[in-house]
Amino acid sequence: MRAVQAVTVAAAALLLLLSFSYFEPLHMSSKGGYERTASSFTLSSLGVAAGLGESSGAPVVSGAASDEGRNALIVGLTDAMRRAAEREDFDEAKRIKRMLEQARKAPAQLQPPPVVVSAVPARPLAIEPVANLAANPAADADASPSGNQEPALSAHLPILKRRKGLVALVSLASDSAASRGGYPGCLVQAWSSVWLVHPNGTRSFLIEPPGDCIGRATAAEVSQIAKNEGEGRTYKVSDKDLIALICSNAGCPRGPLSSGGGSGEVMNQADEQCVMSALEATPLPPVTPTWTQPAGEFQLSKQLVERFASPARQIIVTFVNFHYLSFAITWVHHLRSVGCNHFLVGAMDNQVIEELRSRQIQFFSIADGGVVTRDLGWGSPAFKKAQQVKVQMFADVLAHGYDAFLADIDAIFMRDPLPYLRCFPEADMLVSSDHLHNSTTDGGLELSTSAHATMNVGMLYVRARPDGMKFMNEWAKKCSANLDFWEQAIFNEMAKSASGLDISNATLKPRRLFSMWGRKLVGGILPVSLYCSGHTGFVQRMHAELDFTAPYALHATFQYSGTRGKKERFREAGVWIDPPDYYDPPGGLLRFQPTLAEELTRAPWVGVTDTARHLALVATQMAAVRDALALAHALGRTLLMPRLVCGYDRYWSGMPDGMIPGSALVLPIWACPMDHLFELERMPPPEDTFREWSLLSNVRTPHSVKTSISVVSLSNLPAGQSLKEALAKTGANLSSRVLDMQSVPHYSEVLSGKARSEFELLVRRMPSAFCCNPKSAPPIRYVMPLGTPSDRVGPLPRAPPPRRLSMAEDGPGDVRLRER
Repeated sequence: MRAVQAVTVAAAALLLLLSFSYFEPLHMSSKGGYERTASSFTLSSLGVAAGLGESSGAPVVSGAASDEGRNALIVGLTDAMRRAAEREDFDEAKRIKRMLEQARKAPAQLQPPPVVVSAVPARPLAIEPVANLAANPAADADASPSGNQEPALSAHLPILKRRKGLVALVSLASDSAASRGGYPGCLVQAWSSVWLVHPNGTRSFLIEPPGDCIGRATAAEVSQIAKNEGEGRTYKVSDKDLIALICSNAGCPRGPLSSGGGSGEVMNQADEQCVMSALEATPLPPVTPTWTQPAGEFQLSKQLVERFASPARQIIVTFVNFHYLSFAITWVHHLRSVGCNHFLVGAMDNQVIEELRSRQIQFFSIADGGVVTRDLGWGSPAFKKAQQVKVQMFADVLAHGYDAFLADIDAIFMRDPLPYLRCFPEADMLVSSDHLHNSTTDGGLELSTSAHATMNVGMLYVRARPDGMKFMNEWAKKCSANLDFWEQAIFNEMAKSASGLDISNATLKPRRLFSMWGRKLVGGILPVSLYCSGHTGFVQRMHAELDFTAPYALHATFQYSGTRGKKERFREAGVWIDPPDYYDPPGGLLRFQPTLAEELTRAPWVGVTDTARHLALVATQMAAVRDALALAHALGRTLLMPRLVCGYDRYWSGMPDGMIPGSALVLPIWACPMDHLFELERMPPPEDTFREWSLLSNVRTPHSVKTSISVVSLSNLPAGQSLKEALAKTGANLSSRVLDMQSVPHYSEVLSGKARSEFELLVRRMPSAFCCNPKSAPPIRYVMPLGTPSDRVGPLPRAPPPRRLSMAEDGPGDVRLRER
């Protein structure tokens, strides 16, 4: 009887071998039917040998099956289940698993004999062994000399740099020596098969891994993890040495992977430690430049990048033309003040080249790009040309093999950003966002769901990896093809098009990362509270609301007065670098902070129903600015603008609730930017007219100015007295650097005749517009009230009804607040 059984088992094994040998070539060109036919054919053969039958679709094990046949069946079913999983036929794998569980229910009586099935060779893959893959696993690629080369991994798995003490992706995995020395990633298992989950969130199948590899891996729903496919990548790994190296890794963290996801709302321990270390680090001593660029050596080169790159092979890059030289001076000042000299400036014209060189600011020339020296003007052909040059410049820097952080010249750094960026080595790209509501509060990246908002390329960090550089070259190509395109729009289109954005990847999502650009790259969104837009930084002041000492960067977006508006935002924040005499102007300063009635500022603000209150609040403050400015002019002083309060926000389109849709802003705005209420580009230069309200808090303002203050109150000018006589009678010290006015007279009492007429022309040009009405309503343009000495504001403006407004006689979208 045993001889018969042995012959039967041998025959079944032979049939199994023939079945896989016959059907295996079909795996290369077909899915589904052919593979399933192969496994079904094999299983039926095993069933004959072992006495396995199926009744009404439910698998059962015959009691007559021998121990040899049962063990052979278990081995065969296990191998068949693994092969079904390998070809992604999980329904078939589940069906086989049910049969395997039935076969295992009977107690084992004998050890299984050797089975030919397990020796069936896997289909060979077009992968050559990598001889030096495991060499020096602890080396830190970020700090390696420029001459070192990465192992040639492109034919095997994603090209990812090795990092000391890090199994990329798995912060919660065991910290064993094996996990530190293995290939980047972690292990998951299902259906008696093992996959490597890469730091980019994809997975590769390990063909015939050793048994302990399955035990090390974490059980997971692998169908939730994208396959590692595409140019330069492979899904199946067959090289035994490479598999052995991979199998030294730890299993992936339990929880997020096993459940097929994770929100990332709680920052994992490794990320938190790195982020907190960067945030709490003491800045390095300020950098004093000692190197002047040799004459004529102005071209971008690897030697130049290497000279200024950080030890971790990182470099910050910006670009500037002559018109924005003052921005470059401020930009460089703040980086050097926190001990960071790891930057290069792309110089767009010959004038700015000479200025940068004379100031010992390291640069390279991109003057042949054809960019004008004047103000670029957002959206203009000159602006788009500059953006085209910028993208190509950035691609050229990356081509030298250094990770680079591209920053617009109006993105000023308050901290050294490079240590923070090193906290996320899995990311190919980290980019700032125009989203106005933070999804996290802990200093880490925004949640992956924030990737749906517009990515702002004014702050963009890219690692010098092949796929990242391919993206950059493609981006530069698309920008060059059509100057009518906006480079940021092209970036977002590329990152998110053709289902290329995947924010639900079960491996990346817990790390607040996502896959982009056809799932070829791993991306992350920099926190909007620390890498601030013009709204989260200057209007919401989100970093202060979350108790961060300072943001990493302030980007002057979301402002409404061009280049002057950008400068004034930075001045109000105490960031802009002006010449010393700016902080102590000739003739001194005059300050007036009006007292606002509680009914004008109290919260809450309730959308369109509070439009009248907002307009009254604005008119009251404009009247105060009008009178204080007239008094300053008459005394030959410079006005310190009052700290403005806005009931509503400002935007380019409708704000039914008085603030930008999706914003985290809480109304009112207690330190409202000046460009919300005034058109700075229609006013005289601030250097000649006024100073920002925060000047006396600026560290660059001399102590002699801050302490020379005379408090004065003058509500009206008595008849028959000159202005200086009236002030002297109040006890004012006119030699003080600052006259702090508690009240001021009406402008008509201070100015008369031609001076008054010219002043009225000036102030009528100052107000701006806002849009707080229901959707599709035209904007309301503020008008400076002139009033009278007895009624400073005049009749309060009437708010338009909450509906589409009719056109005023001054033209579309120009509803004026007129004096009666």
